[in-house]
Amino acid sequence: TNAPSPTPTKSASAPSTQATPAQPPSAPAQLSPAPAQAPSPSAAPESVAKADAPEFEAQLLTALRAIWRELREIKKLLEAQQQAQPSPTPAEVRAPNLRRLLSEYPSFNWDEIGAKVLSADEDGATAVAWGGHVFVRRTNPKFGAEVWFSRAAGRSEDGEISYERLITFATLPEAEPLPRTVRDRLR
Repeated sequence: TNAPSPTPTKSASAPSTQATPAQPPSAPAQLSPAPAQAPSPSAAPESVAKADAPEFEAQLLTALRAIWRELREIKKLLEAQQQAQPSPTPAEVRAPNLRRLLSEYPSFNWDEIGAKVLSADEDGATAVAWGGHVFVRRTNPKFGAEVWFSRAAGRSEDGEISYERLITFATLPEAEPLPRTVRDRLR
């Protein structure tokens, strides 16, 4: 007549299986909840949850306040770092002075270098915007078959106008023959 019960019963010494709220890894040690005590067999589960709710809410609020303080401190540190190393303004960014083949000029993809075509003629772009500045097409017979985009960047110490180039389109220069001493070492 004393058949075993199909569901096991908890003894008073068994650990509680009641879920405890997870603590974030960086939460202060004083915020860890007290060990849960096993509910008495006569207590209803709802009454246990209702009794623990105010304590849990107080711990949660304390943890959230600590996180908020840490976030404010991180924000202050990031702002101080940005003030110490300001980002370059468009005037401080130098044009890259890129080189491409002259044959690429008529159909060059200006988006590839982050430039926007402002005007063009039948030969190709005549003015482009890059880095907050306008670069205009230039050419000069004394430099050979070259097309470049440049802008006046200011005056040098001696009063000369200084220019910066965004890109130069030119024919491929002929390679110089290697000296005999270099050829000998290659073999």
